[in-house]
Amino acid sequence: MGKLNLRNSLQVVWALAVVATLAMQGGCGNRFQQDPLAGKDEDIRRASPPSAKPTPQMSEPRETLVLQGQDFYTFKEGRATAVQFKGLVLQPIQGVANPRLGRDFEIYPENLEQFPGATFDRTTATFHWQPAVGFVAAGSNRSVNYMRQTTLTLFMKTLTGKYLGLRKTFNIFVSRQENIPEVVAVTGAGSEPWREGDLKTVKVTVRDPDADDTSAGAPRLMIINARAGANLGSLMTVTKGPIRETSDTSLWSYELQADLRNVDLTPSEAQMSFGLLALTQFGRSSPPRAVTVTVRSSMAMPVDSWVDGQRIQFTSGYDNSTSFNVSDPNGEGRVSVVFKRCESGASCTCVTPDASRPYLVSCTINWKPARTASGDFTFEVELRNESPVAGEPAQVKTVNHVIEVIPGFFPTPWPQPTPWPQPTPWPSPTPWPQPTPWPSPTPPLGCPTPWPQPTPWPEPTPWPTPKPTPTPTPVPGTIEPTFKSIREHVIKPKCATCHADYVKHANLLALKLVVAEKPAKSPFYKRVSSTGDDRMPPKGKPALTETELKAIEKWISKGAKE
Repeated sequence: MGKLNLRNSLQVVWALAVVATLAMQGGCGNRFQQDPLAGKDEDIRRASPPSAKPTPQMSEPRETLVLQGQDFYTFKEGRATAVQFKGLVLQPIQGVANPRLGRDFEIYPENLEQFPGATFDRTTATFHWQPAVGFVAAGSNRSVNYMRQTTLTLFMKTLTGKYLGLRKTFNIFVSRQENIPEVVAVTGAGSEPWREGDLKTVKVTVRDPDADDTSAGAPRLMIINARAGANLGSLMTVTKGPIRETSDTSLWSYELQADLRNVDLTPSEAQMSFGLLALTQFGRSSPPRAVTVTVRSSMAMPVDSWVDGQRIQFTSGYDNSTSFNVSDPNGEGRVSVVFKRCESGASCTCVTPDASRPYLVSCTINWKPARTASGDFTFEVELRNESPVAGEPAQVKTVNHVIEVIPGFFPTPWPQPTPWPQPTPWPSPTPWPQPTPWPSPTPPLGCPTPWPQPTPWPEPTPWPTPKPTPTPTPVPGTIEPTFKSIREHVIKPKCATCHADYVKHANLLALKLVVAEKPAKSPFYKRVSSTGDDRMPPKGKPALTETELKAIEKWISKGAKE
């Protein structure tokens, strides 16, 4: 329907044109030609539809020119970089089949002045630039403090045929040239040996030309481990800095502290180290610097097993013995013991039980005080712990060990028993009297004479009553299930000679020798009641009696109270 309407309209237009032409010819005569359709096609003159559609005039496509490149390019201060771009003509330019750069089209920058020192080769479309040092810092538009962003605008246009042009912008990122920091000096470490227990101060100087006075602009100093093992890094902290030097503003100073207190680093002497690393505000790090220090062990004060203030009890008139150990708590030094005072008649000796462990010495005091001795006796002992490193000072202290002598028990001998009296012999029995013979019978003359009554047997003499055997007087102080009774009847006479600390109730509990209400779990009861090789007192000495064992068992079962 649309085509029919168009055709009808064209017919109307042609008809009106013919009418107008005829009117003009009739009105003007034949003096001149006024045919506006002269020279036109016959279809137009007759106002008939054209036999073919006219060919439209085509224009150049908008995508004829293409300028190729990356979305962005990265440059660095002080480093020359070349970037090449590429132009393409997708449609022929009026008969030019293969357009060429420089002949048929060209590419050039529009803002080259924004890149100081840059050049652009139009024959190859190559951008050459070496950003100057300081370009990033001079920029006012920086996304971060170590990079600057700008743009390069290129224009591409045709040189032959129809004029065509294309403009395109490329992002340029310039990173700054970063200087490498350096740890230039370390003082206070390495010249003299360090000792355990010291608190050392180390001064470090760092060079960082890129630093500034802002809080984020100063360099950072990191303490690291220089190598595997034997590291001091974990014991060091930065206590002061960074402080900028006035004589050279690129230098920064720090103070470090090495805390060697309360640590055990070496049994004698060792080479130990720590590492230092400087970081700029832009994250650049210096080469690590290793610092080696000679560390020597600091000898600990020797300790002995004799508790301070403790009095060991000896019994007068008896052989007594007590032992104690002296050692280096760190197991590093060589321990020696000298008795400055040993009581007359006593034997004071010290030995090193194991030559491979010179840090342990065992001492023994053997003494039989006179029966009349009593009170406190002081044994003065010098304890010394020497370092295995020659020339190192030894740790020396003097202690006083007190032995309390208590009177011995010497029982009165039992009196000789009175002999039993000889029993009185039984008297010889009195013989029975001969019976009187019966008289001869006489003829009865009246009443018969009665028989005489027999003489009764005499009463036997009783045996003498034996005298009663005297009951032996009991030993004073019968053992009872109390700590006081057990201490007097068992611990002092049978244990204290080797274990003087057992005489105190608190020591038995502190040493966990007695477990209240549990005799079977108490080492003290298990040892004294044992029948094996671990029995106490040891074989060769009398064992505890059943009465003593029952008293100890009953005391522990009732709570082992003092």
